[in-house]
Amino acid sequence: MDDIKVSTDETAPGGSREFIAKVVGNDPKSDVALLKIEGEHVAELPRATMGDSDALQVGDYVIAIGEPFGLQATVTSGIISAKERALGPGSVYSDYLQTDASINPGNSGGPLFNLRGEVIGINSAIISGANTIGFAIPIAVVKQILPQLREKGRVVRGFMGVQPQAITADMVDQLGLKSTKGALISDVVRQSPAAEAGLKAGDVVVALNGRPVNDPNQFQRDVGSIGPGRVAKIDIMREGKTRTVEVKLKERPEDNEISERNPSQRGEESSPGDMLGVRVQTLTPDLAQRARVDEQTKGVVVMDVAPDSPAATAELEPGDVIVEVNRQEIASVDQYKKAIARLKKGGTALLRVRRGASASYVTVKLKS
Repeated sequence: MDDIKVSTDETAPGGSREFIAKVVGNDPKSDVALLKIEGEHVAELPRATMGDSDALQVGDYVIAIGEPFGLQATVTSGIISAKERALGPGSVYSDYLQTDASINPGNSGGPLFNLRGEVIGINSAIISGANTIGFAIPIAVVKQILPQLREKGRVVRGFMGVQPQAITADMVDQLGLKSTKGALISDVVRQSPAAEAGLKAGDVVVALNGRPVNDPNQFQRDVGSIGPGRVAKIDIMREGKTRTVEVKLKERPEDNEISERNPSQRGEESSPGDMLGVRVQTLTPDLAQRARVDEQTKGVVVMDVAPDSPAATAELEPGDVIVEVNRQEIASVDQYKKAIARLKKGGTALLRVRRGASASYVTVKLKS
Protein backbone atom coordinates (compact mmCIF):
# COMPACT_ATOMS: atom_id res chain seq x y z
CA MET A 1 0.00 0.00 0.00
CA ASP A 2 1.20 3.53 -0.78
CA ASP A 3 2.07 5.83 2.11
CA ILE A 4 -0.68 8.21 3.14
CA LYS A 5 0.48 11.74 3.89
CA VAL A 6 -1.64 14.31 5.70
CA SER A 7 -0.77 17.97 5.22
CA THR A 8 -2.05 20.80 7.37
CA ASP A 9 -3.19 24.14 5.97
CA GLU A 10 -0.13 26.15 4.99
CA THR A 11 -1.94 29.41 5.84
CA ALA A 12 -2.46 28.35 9.46
CA PRO A 13 -0.25 29.78 12.24
CA GLY A 14 3.09 27.96 12.20
CA GLY A 15 2.78 27.10 8.51
CA SER A 16 2.17 23.76 6.82
CA ARG A 17 3.13 20.46 8.43
CA GLU A 18 3.07 16.93 7.07
CA PHE A 19 2.23 13.68 8.88
CA ILE A 20 2.08 10.00 7.98
CA ALA A 21 -1.25 8.21 8.42
CA LYS A 22 -2.34 4.59 8.30
CA VAL A 23 -5.71 3.07 7.47
CA VAL A 24 -7.39 1.70 10.59
CA GLY A 25 -10.48 0.52 8.75
CA ASN A 26 -12.61 1.17 5.68
CA ASP A 27 -16.14 0.53 4.52
CA PRO A 28 -16.60 0.60 0.72
CA LYS A 29 -20.40 0.38 1.01
CA SER A 30 -20.65 3.73 2.80
CA ASP A 31 -17.48 5.14 1.19
CA VAL A 32 -15.98 5.92 4.61
CA ALA A 33 -12.50 5.12 5.92
CA LEU A 34 -10.83 5.76 9.28
CA LEU A 35 -7.23 7.02 9.31
CA LYS A 36 -4.82 7.36 12.22
CA ILE A 37 -2.32 10.21 12.02
CA GLU A 38 1.10 9.38 13.50
CA GLY A 39 4.08 11.51 14.47
CA GLU A 40 5.22 14.10 16.94
CA HIS A 41 2.87 16.83 18.14
CA VAL A 42 -0.21 15.04 16.71
CA ALA A 43 -2.05 15.69 19.96
CA GLU A 44 -1.56 19.40 19.43
CA LEU A 45 -3.50 19.47 16.17
CA PRO A 46 -6.85 21.32 16.37
CA ARG A 47 -9.90 19.11 15.96
CA ALA A 48 -13.33 19.63 14.52
CA THR A 49 -16.44 18.61 16.45
CA MET A 50 -18.94 16.20 14.93
CA GLY A 51 -22.48 17.59 14.88
CA ASP A 52 -25.94 16.08 14.44
CA SER A 53 -26.85 15.55 10.78
CA ASP A 54 -30.23 14.10 11.76
CA ALA A 55 -31.21 17.52 13.15
CA LEU A 56 -30.55 19.26 9.80
CA GLN A 57 -33.46 20.72 7.92
CA VAL A 58 -33.76 21.58 4.25
CA GLY A 59 -32.71 25.22 3.90
CA ASP A 60 -30.09 25.16 6.69
CA TYR A 61 -26.87 26.95 5.75
CA VAL A 62 -23.71 24.86 5.35
CA ILE A 63 -20.04 25.43 4.47
CA ALA A 64 -17.87 23.03 2.44
CA ILE A 65 -14.07 22.99 2.73
CA GLY A 66 -11.73 21.15 0.40
CA GLU A 67 -9.12 21.36 -2.32
CA PRO A 68 -11.08 21.64 -5.61
CA PHE A 69 -8.81 21.31 -8.63
CA GLY A 70 -5.77 21.61 -6.33
CA LEU A 71 -6.84 24.96 -4.81
CA GLN A 72 -5.96 24.29 -1.18
CA ALA A 73 -8.32 25.30 1.67
CA THR A 74 -11.16 26.51 -0.57
CA VAL A 75 -14.37 27.42 1.27
CA THR A 76 -17.81 27.47 -0.37
CA SER A 77 -21.23 28.04 1.15
CA GLY A 78 -24.79 27.05 0.41
CA ILE A 79 -27.80 25.33 1.93
CA ILE A 80 -29.05 21.80 2.48
CA SER A 81 -31.13 21.20 -0.66
CA ALA A 82 -32.50 17.78 0.31
CA LYS A 83 -31.93 14.86 2.68
CA GLU A 84 -31.95 11.07 2.34
CA ARG A 85 -30.82 11.01 -1.27
CA ALA A 86 -29.89 7.63 -2.80
CA LEU A 87 -27.33 7.70 -5.62
CA GLY A 88 -28.09 4.32 -7.15
CA PRO A 89 -28.39 0.80 -5.69
CA GLY A 90 -24.86 0.80 -4.29
CA SER A 91 -25.44 3.80 -2.05
CA VAL A 92 -28.14 2.55 0.30
CA TYR A 93 -25.85 2.79 3.32
CA SER A 94 -24.94 6.45 2.90
CA ASP A 95 -28.29 8.29 2.82
CA TYR A 96 -26.73 11.39 1.20
CA LEU A 97 -27.29 15.04 2.03
CA GLN A 98 -27.77 17.19 -1.07
CA THR A 99 -26.28 20.68 -1.01
CA ASP A 100 -25.86 23.58 -3.40
CA ALA A 101 -22.55 24.57 -1.79
CA SER A 102 -20.07 24.29 -4.67
CA ILE A 103 -18.36 20.88 -4.63
CA ASN A 104 -15.83 19.98 -7.32
CA PRO A 105 -13.17 17.30 -7.91
CA GLY A 106 -10.83 17.62 -4.95
CA ASN A 107 -13.58 18.37 -2.45
CA SER A 108 -14.26 14.68 -1.81
CA GLY A 109 -13.35 13.68 1.72
CA GLY A 110 -13.56 17.26 2.94
CA PRO A 111 -15.92 18.36 5.70
CA LEU A 112 -19.35 19.93 5.39
CA PHE A 113 -19.94 22.24 8.37
CA ASN A 114 -23.02 23.81 9.89
CA LEU A 115 -22.85 27.42 11.05
CA ARG A 116 -21.82 26.30 14.55
CA GLY A 117 -18.59 24.93 13.12
CA GLU A 118 -19.66 21.30 13.57
CA VAL A 119 -18.99 18.67 10.90
CA ILE A 120 -22.33 17.36 9.70
CA GLY A 121 -21.17 15.60 6.54
CA ILE A 122 -18.28 14.39 4.38
CA ASN A 123 -18.30 15.78 0.85
CA SER A 124 -18.50 12.85 -1.51
CA ALA A 125 -20.06 13.23 -4.95
CA ILE A 126 -21.46 15.51 -7.63
CA ILE A 127 -23.69 15.09 -10.65
CA SER A 128 -21.50 15.58 -13.71
CA GLY A 129 -22.61 18.54 -15.81
CA ALA A 130 -25.00 19.86 -13.18
CA ASN A 131 -24.66 23.25 -11.50
CA THR A 132 -24.07 23.16 -7.74
CA ILE A 133 -25.65 19.76 -7.08
CA GLY A 134 -23.37 18.05 -4.59
CA PHE A 135 -23.73 15.28 -2.06
CA ALA A 136 -22.27 14.58 1.36
CA ILE A 137 -22.28 11.51 3.58
CA PRO A 138 -24.17 12.43 6.80
CA ILE A 139 -22.00 12.42 9.91
CA ALA A 140 -24.65 10.20 11.53
CA VAL A 141 -23.52 7.41 9.18
CA VAL A 142 -19.92 7.95 10.27
CA LYS A 143 -20.85 7.87 13.96
CA GLN A 144 -22.79 4.65 13.42
CA ILE A 145 -19.91 2.73 11.82
CA LEU A 146 -16.97 4.37 13.61
CA PRO A 147 -16.81 1.89 16.53
CA GLN A 148 -16.61 -1.08 14.14
CA LEU A 149 -13.98 0.59 11.97
CA ARG A 150 -11.89 1.29 15.06
CA GLU A 151 -12.27 -2.17 16.59
CA LYS A 152 -12.57 -4.50 13.58
CA GLY A 153 -11.26 -2.51 10.64
CA ARG A 154 -14.46 -3.24 8.74
CA VAL A 155 -18.22 -2.96 9.11
CA VAL A 156 -20.38 -6.03 9.73
CA ARG A 157 -24.03 -5.46 8.80
CA GLY A 158 -27.18 -7.37 9.55
CA PHE A 159 -28.73 -9.38 6.73
CA MET A 160 -32.44 -10.15 6.45
CA GLY A 161 -32.61 -11.41 2.88
CA VAL A 162 -35.34 -9.35 1.25
CA GLN A 163 -35.40 -7.10 -1.79
CA PRO A 164 -37.52 -4.04 -0.95
CA GLN A 165 -38.92 -1.53 -3.40
CA ALA A 166 -40.82 1.74 -3.25
CA ILE A 167 -44.63 1.78 -3.24
CA THR A 168 -46.20 3.90 -5.97
CA ALA A 169 -49.63 5.54 -5.87
CA ASP A 170 -50.86 3.01 -8.45
CA MET A 171 -50.04 0.15 -6.07
CA VAL A 172 -51.85 1.48 -2.99
CA ASP A 173 -55.31 0.07 -3.79
CA GLN A 174 -53.93 -3.19 -5.16
CA LEU A 175 -52.02 -3.80 -1.92
CA GLY A 176 -54.83 -2.67 0.38
CA LEU A 177 -52.81 0.24 1.76
CA LYS A 178 -53.69 3.80 2.75
CA SER A 179 -50.48 5.51 1.59
CA THR A 180 -47.22 4.95 -0.24
CA LYS A 181 -45.22 4.78 3.00
CA GLY A 182 -43.46 1.50 3.69
CA ALA A 183 -41.26 -0.95 1.81
CA LEU A 184 -42.77 -3.52 -0.55
CA ILE A 185 -40.95 -6.86 -0.49
CA SER A 186 -40.51 -7.88 -4.11
CA ASP A 187 -38.30 -10.89 -3.45
CA VAL A 188 -37.07 -13.09 -0.60
CA VAL A 189 -33.66 -14.77 -0.78
CA ARG A 190 -33.86 -18.54 -0.38
CA GLN A 191 -32.62 -19.96 2.94
CA SER A 192 -32.29 -16.42 4.32
CA PRO A 193 -33.47 -15.20 7.75
CA ALA A 194 -36.50 -13.65 6.06
CA ALA A 195 -37.42 -16.93 4.35
CA GLU A 196 -37.03 -18.83 7.62
CA ALA A 197 -39.28 -16.29 9.38
CA GLY A 198 -42.01 -16.74 6.76
CA LEU A 199 -41.78 -13.40 4.96
CA LYS A 200 -43.17 -13.43 1.42
CA ALA A 201 -43.04 -11.36 -1.72
CA GLY A 202 -45.92 -8.90 -1.55
CA ASP A 203 -45.57 -8.22 2.17
CA VAL A 204 -45.31 -4.52 2.99
CA VAL A 205 -42.97 -3.56 5.84
CA VAL A 206 -44.44 -0.63 7.79
CA ALA A 207 -42.24 -0.65 10.91
CA LEU A 208 -38.90 -2.02 12.11
CA ASN A 209 -38.33 -2.39 15.86
CA GLY A 210 -41.14 0.07 16.49
CA ARG A 211 -39.80 2.72 14.12
CA PRO A 212 -42.03 3.54 11.12
CA VAL A 213 -40.60 2.59 7.72
CA ASN A 214 -41.10 5.33 5.16
CA ASP A 215 -39.23 3.95 2.15
CA PRO A 216 -37.05 0.99 1.08
CA ASN A 217 -33.75 2.88 1.39
CA GLN A 218 -34.40 3.74 5.02
CA PHE A 219 -35.46 0.13 5.67
CA GLN A 220 -32.22 -1.28 4.20
CA ARG A 221 -30.07 1.16 6.17
CA ASP A 222 -31.86 0.36 9.43
CA VAL A 223 -31.56 -3.40 8.87
CA GLY A 224 -27.86 -2.99 8.12
CA SER A 225 -27.33 -1.13 11.40
CA ILE A 226 -28.70 -4.08 13.41
CA GLY A 227 -25.94 -6.51 14.33
CA PRO A 228 -25.91 -10.13 13.14
CA GLY A 229 -27.46 -12.52 15.64
CA ARG A 230 -29.94 -9.94 16.90
CA VAL A 231 -33.68 -10.28 16.43
CA ALA A 232 -35.50 -7.63 14.41
CA LYS A 233 -39.23 -7.15 14.94
CA ILE A 234 -40.94 -6.01 11.79
CA ASP A 235 -44.59 -5.04 11.31
CA ILE A 236 -45.95 -6.03 7.92
CA MET A 237 -49.17 -5.68 5.98
CA ARG A 238 -50.28 -8.91 4.30
CA GLU A 239 -53.61 -9.15 2.50
CA GLY A 240 -54.92 -6.11 4.35
CA LYS A 241 -53.97 -7.37 7.83
CA THR A 242 -51.14 -6.24 10.09
CA ARG A 243 -48.88 -8.78 11.76
CA THR A 244 -45.54 -8.74 13.57
CA VAL A 245 -42.74 -11.06 12.49
CA GLU A 246 -39.47 -11.66 14.33
CA VAL A 247 -36.41 -12.19 12.14
CA LYS A 248 -33.03 -13.27 13.53
CA LEU A 249 -30.48 -11.53 11.34
CA LYS A 250 -27.28 -13.04 9.99
CA GLU A 251 -24.10 -11.34 8.83
CA ARG A 252 -24.58 -9.82 5.41
CA PRO A 253 -22.72 -11.88 2.79
CA GLU A 254 -21.09 -10.41 -0.29
CA ASP A 255 -23.53 -9.24 -2.98
CA ASN A 256 -22.41 -11.91 -5.44
CA GLU A 257 -23.31 -14.58 -2.88
CA ILE A 258 -26.82 -13.15 -2.51
CA SER A 259 -27.72 -13.03 -6.17
CA GLU A 260 -28.01 -16.68 -7.09
CA ARG A 261 -28.96 -17.70 -10.58
CA ASN A 262 -30.74 -20.72 -11.64
CA PRO A 263 -34.62 -22.57 -15.10
CA SER A 264 -38.63 -24.59 -15.40
CA GLN A 265 -41.16 -26.10 -17.93
CA ARG A 266 -42.12 -25.83 -21.53
CA GLY A 267 -45.21 -24.31 -23.03
CA GLU A 268 -47.00 -22.56 -25.81
CA GLU A 269 -46.92 -18.89 -26.65
CA SER A 270 -49.66 -16.34 -26.11
CA SER A 271 -50.79 -14.04 -28.89
CA PRO A 272 -49.22 -10.56 -29.04
CA GLY A 273 -52.63 -8.89 -28.91
CA ASP A 274 -53.54 -9.27 -25.24
CA MET A 275 -54.52 -6.32 -23.02
CA LEU A 276 -50.94 -5.75 -21.93
CA GLY A 277 -49.50 -5.85 -25.41
CA VAL A 278 -46.99 -8.65 -24.85
CA ARG A 279 -46.30 -12.08 -26.28
CA VAL A 280 -45.22 -14.56 -23.63
CA GLN A 281 -44.06 -18.15 -23.39
CA THR A 282 -43.96 -20.55 -20.46
CA LEU A 283 -40.51 -20.53 -18.88
CA THR A 284 -38.30 -23.41 -20.02
CA PRO A 285 -34.79 -24.36 -18.85
CA ASP A 286 -33.32 -22.77 -21.96
CA LEU A 287 -35.37 -19.57 -21.61
CA ALA A 288 -34.58 -19.37 -17.90
CA GLN A 289 -30.88 -19.58 -18.64
CA ARG A 290 -31.18 -16.81 -21.22
CA ALA A 291 -33.21 -14.67 -18.82
CA ARG A 292 -30.66 -15.38 -16.04
CA VAL A 293 -33.29 -16.37 -13.49
CA ASP A 294 -33.34 -19.08 -10.84
CA GLU A 295 -34.06 -22.58 -12.20
CA GLN A 296 -36.89 -22.95 -9.67
CA THR A 297 -38.66 -19.83 -10.94
CA LYS A 298 -42.11 -20.38 -12.40
CA GLY A 299 -43.67 -17.87 -14.77
CA VAL A 300 -43.93 -16.70 -18.34
CA VAL A 301 -41.14 -14.95 -20.17
CA VAL A 302 -41.88 -11.88 -22.30
CA MET A 303 -40.91 -12.66 -25.91
CA ASP A 304 -42.12 -9.45 -27.53
CA VAL A 305 -43.61 -6.09 -26.49
CA ALA A 306 -45.89 -4.18 -28.86
CA PRO A 307 -44.91 -0.53 -29.43
CA ASP A 308 -47.12 2.03 -27.65
CA SER A 309 -48.77 -0.76 -25.63
CA PRO A 310 -49.50 -0.58 -21.87
CA ALA A 311 -46.56 -2.94 -21.30
CA ALA A 312 -44.23 -0.71 -23.32
CA THR A 313 -45.36 2.33 -21.31
CA ALA A 314 -44.59 0.39 -18.11
CA GLU A 315 -41.11 -0.36 -19.56
CA LEU A 316 -41.49 -4.13 -19.76
CA GLU A 317 -38.84 -5.69 -21.98
CA PRO A 318 -38.30 -8.99 -23.81
CA GLY A 319 -36.61 -11.35 -21.36
CA ASP A 320 -38.61 -10.15 -18.37
CA VAL A 321 -40.32 -12.99 -16.51
CA ILE A 322 -43.86 -12.38 -15.23
CA VAL A 323 -44.42 -14.44 -12.08
CA GLU A 324 -47.60 -12.79 -10.74
CA VAL A 325 -50.61 -10.93 -12.13
CA ASN A 326 -52.65 -9.07 -9.50
CA ARG A 327 -51.06 -11.14 -6.72
CA GLN A 328 -51.93 -14.43 -8.46
CA GLU A 329 -48.94 -16.68 -9.20
CA ILE A 330 -48.39 -17.53 -12.85
CA ALA A 331 -46.68 -20.78 -13.89
CA SER A 332 -47.81 -21.20 -17.50
CA VAL A 333 -49.24 -19.40 -20.51
CA ASP A 334 -52.64 -20.90 -19.72
CA GLN A 335 -52.65 -19.40 -16.22
CA TYR A 336 -51.40 -16.10 -17.66
CA LYS A 337 -54.28 -16.00 -20.18
CA LYS A 338 -56.86 -16.65 -17.46
CA ALA A 339 -55.41 -13.89 -15.28
CA ILE A 340 -55.37 -11.43 -18.19
CA ALA A 341 -58.98 -12.31 -19.05
CA ARG A 342 -60.05 -11.07 -15.61
CA LEU A 343 -58.56 -7.61 -16.17
CA LYS A 344 -60.83 -4.70 -17.01
CA LYS A 345 -60.27 -2.07 -19.67
CA GLY A 346 -59.11 1.19 -18.17
CA GLY A 347 -57.99 -0.56 -15.00
CA THR A 348 -54.56 -1.30 -13.58
CA ALA A 349 -52.67 -4.58 -13.43
CA LEU A 350 -50.07 -5.23 -10.75
CA LEU A 351 -47.35 -7.51 -12.10
CA ARG A 352 -44.45 -9.09 -10.27
CA VAL A 353 -41.59 -9.26 -12.71
CA ARG A 354 -38.16 -10.87 -12.58
CA ARG A 355 -35.36 -9.26 -14.54
CA GLY A 356 -32.16 -11.22 -14.11
CA ALA A 357 -31.41 -11.62 -10.41
CA SER A 358 -33.83 -8.85 -9.40
CA ALA A 359 -37.58 -8.86 -8.88
CA SER A 360 -39.97 -5.91 -8.65
CA TYR A 361 -43.64 -5.03 -8.75
CA VAL A 362 -44.75 -3.09 -11.81
CA THR A 363 -48.10 -1.36 -12.37
CA VAL A 364 -49.50 -1.43 -15.90
CA LYS A 365 -52.32 0.97 -16.80
CA LEU A 366 -54.65 -0.64 -19.31
CA LYS A 367 -56.23 1.18 -22.19
CA SER A 368 -59.97 1.93 -22.10
